[in-house]
Amino acid sequence: MAPWRIRATMDEIDVARRYAGHPTIFSVRLHHGGQFTKFPGRKYIKGKQNYVDLLDIDTFSIHDIDEMMEELGYIDSDQTLLYYHFLRPFGDLDFGLFALGSDQDVHHLGTYVANHKLIDVYIEHGKTNLHTYSMSPNPNKVKIIEIKEPPACSRQLFLEWNDSPIEHESVPDLKEVENDSHLDKEPSLVDHIDFEMNIENEDDYDGSGHNNGSGSDEFDDDNTQQGDLEVINTEVLLSGSSSDEENDGKRRKTIRAIQRAYENDATLVSEPFYIFQTFSSSKDFKTQVKLHSIRTRREIQLEKNDKNRVRFVCKGTIPNLATNEEEKCPWVIYCSKWKHDIDWMVKTYTKEHRCLQTRKVKACDYKFLSEHIVQVIETNPKIPIRALREQLQHEYQMDISYMKTFRAKQQALNRVQGDYASQYRLLRDYVLEVQARNTDTTVKIDVESEANPTVETRTFRRIYVCIEALKRGFATGKRDFLGLDGAFVKGPYPGQVLSVVALDGNNRIYPLAYVVVESETLNSWTWFLSNLGDDLEHRCCLRHIHDNMKKNWRGKVFKDLLWECATTSNVQHFYQAMEKLKKLNNDAYEWLKQILPQSWARSHFTGPLTPTATTILDKIKSKAEQYVATFCGAGKYQVVGPWQDQCIVDVGQQSCTCKSWKEMYSFKVSPINGRSMWEKSAIPTTLLPPKHRVPIGRPKKKRTISIVEKEDFVKGNTTSRAHRSVTCTKCNNVGHNARTCKGKRPIVGGGGGQSQVKGKGKGKATT
Repeated sequence: MAPWRIRATMDEIDVARRYAGHPTIFSVRLHHGGQFTKFPGRKYIKGKQNYVDLLDIDTFSIHDIDEMMEELGYIDSDQTLLYYHFLRPFGDLDFGLFALGSDQDVHHLGTYVANHKLIDVYIEHGKTNLHTYSMSPNPNKVKIIEIKEPPACSRQLFLEWNDSPIEHESVPDLKEVENDSHLDKEPSLVDHIDFEMNIENEDDYDGSGHNNGSGSDEFDDDNTQQGDLEVINTEVLLSGSSSDEENDGKRRKTIRAIQRAYENDATLVSEPFYIFQTFSSSKDFKTQVKLHSIRTRREIQLEKNDKNRVRFVCKGTIPNLATNEEEKCPWVIYCSKWKHDIDWMVKTYTKEHRCLQTRKVKACDYKFLSEHIVQVIETNPKIPIRALREQLQHEYQMDISYMKTFRAKQQALNRVQGDYASQYRLLRDYVLEVQARNTDTTVKIDVESEANPTVETRTFRRIYVCIEALKRGFATGKRDFLGLDGAFVKGPYPGQVLSVVALDGNNRIYPLAYVVVESETLNSWTWFLSNLGDDLEHRCCLRHIHDNMKKNWRGKVFKDLLWECATTSNVQHFYQAMEKLKKLNNDAYEWLKQILPQSWARSHFTGPLTPTATTILDKIKSKAEQYVATFCGAGKYQVVGPWQDQCIVDVGQQSCTCKSWKEMYSFKVSPINGRSMWEKSAIPTTLLPPKHRVPIGRPKKKRTISIVEKEDFVKGNTTSRAHRSVTCTKCNNVGHNARTCKGKRPIVGGGGGQSQVKGKGKGKATT
């Protein structure tokens, strides 16, 4: 028998304290039955977890995990393929997972056991989408070979774009070139104007790569196509002055002059880009290009993208019917950072599109669409996918699939309604804000038990809320009546809402308290009513006491004695009635004795129902009969009394000039601030959404029938046989009568081997 054991579900163990002084003993948190999501932000979803204690790393092996999975019911005769992974302590699921499939992997796991007593192990079923099994605990060493630098390099030359090939006399060894990782990258392509603008000192450049006055054919073509570059004063921008500060100053003044000219030109207001246009970051530049691609319905592709430069080109083609060939669209834009500057600037831009428009643009994805349909979803969150798709296709003139429309709507709904999971993380901050604005409000949050107290997260289980104004209003109304009910919670994290309501002075529903629980069970109702009992006085319903009593003791005698005990007016008569019940049945007496009489017996009540109060109340009733109510229209009544007193009662507004109705609603629920102004909770743990547990078996559709419904009752002039077992007079079996019996009468006697069988017709003797 293995020394380890699978911990019970409700047990909580501090493994760090228990295993103190035992460097080789540890526990495992086994995640099983789920699957990993995609990278990045990888998660393990739809799974369960169990704790396994008393593991010794000196004797631990992969076979122990096999036995754990077999005990949990996963490994059977079919030999389901399982993949084991363990998570490095304080690591994440993106980069902290390692394989656990060999003795070497177990040795790697053992390096963490001395300082970390709880290890997370994840199980994949059937197949694995991870690459941990191809990883080694010790990364391979990389040998770096230095390649000699060509002699023709300028010390101060700064190149951002170089299209022309550079030839060197000294060619490095081929073996060294094959090991150079930098040769895998594509060659840098920059514009000729960048090359000229970023030379700090022309005199230091020896001309091995380019001549000062000429460039490649591609540069010449670009410069001839772009009329925008003619406004650049190359003499000013490429001054040979020895003062760098003076050169930079002249260049910046020229750039600002060009920018003002573009901004003040009324004909260029609608242009999305222009030369020397600045952006705060490459992300802003890419966003503008993406919008331009969608508005013009052109497929624009990212050709160059690094930390200093971004280049986009149009992938559209120009058909030539004469030669049956296609030409490339000349549209291109290039943006990069100036040296020692933060802003990004457009340095190359050909604005003319010669290609045909398309109805399929990659930039028009579901993320873009979700940002532009937020107002539509706010107005009509239940808009059908078909109608939304037709609206988007008409607006953007593109082909949009049903799945893309569905994803866009789902993401827009998350923005409007808030992400469900993130709401649980803000729950404690919300509670602090509610209690700060409503001082005597009671809010209790129950979480799932966690065996390791050092874990930074807790799983939400239940919440109880009772607002201060509702408690005080209920106490002021003085109507000792409560109604209990529950309702389902729909959505990704289903549950139950249990509520308690009272009655106001107009016999209308008055909310009092509510809870959100995992399901409607005896445990959840007990937790709810226990918390409610701390805020309110509790009394038992005599009818429910009688229903529970009839499960074991039925009859009119027990019912009469129970009512006698409950309705006696003083304590002495109450004990005399209890003694009568004891003489009749001692077990019934002991059962009823366990219920506190203060909650169900009138003799033990301490409230307004004293004899004096009852007399005064009877006088008020007799006086109220003398009042006359006259309907005046619009829901208003004029109430006139015999003592020349009258008042106005407005049924619609639920108000009266005597103001007796307003006492219960005189306490107000204070509003709360927005989410950005909430005080942060001091509790270090983070709440996670509840785990939905599907009950075993088929859901029950019939409700539970009470004891009263199972009693004898009369339908018409006959007594009903409902819920009563019937015995057949033909075969003596229970569940049917002789009319529907399909069996035979059992043999009676047996001395002569003869039996009598009674048929439906005439009786016949069979020998």
